[in-house]
Amino acid sequence: MQYKLMNASGASWPFWAEDGVCGHGDPVLPPELEVEATKWALQFEQHFDEQQGWPDEETAIAHRAEAERLLREIDDVLPADIITLDYWETAYRTP
Repeated sequence: MQYKLMNASGASWPFWAEDGVCGHGDPVLPPELEVEATKWALQFEQHFDEQQGWPDEETAIAHRAEAERLLREIDDVLPADIITLDYWETAYRTP
């Protein structure tokens, strides 16, 4: 199966297939990794503003780094699936 790891407003589960957002638990991940992916999506929902971006550069860098870490771990536990990162939320506010 092919999935995208991607955030979107209102999506508490950050996985997408060809036909749109996946239901929670698709793909099936180990419980700890499922919690981490959900926390990553929640951080986006709570801190990213679609007009202004992240509150600061540090938060933007950390969120991207967590996405890349999650992607590596997901690739390790789902070797038969193709997981790509669709990371578009790069803007951040400057002081």
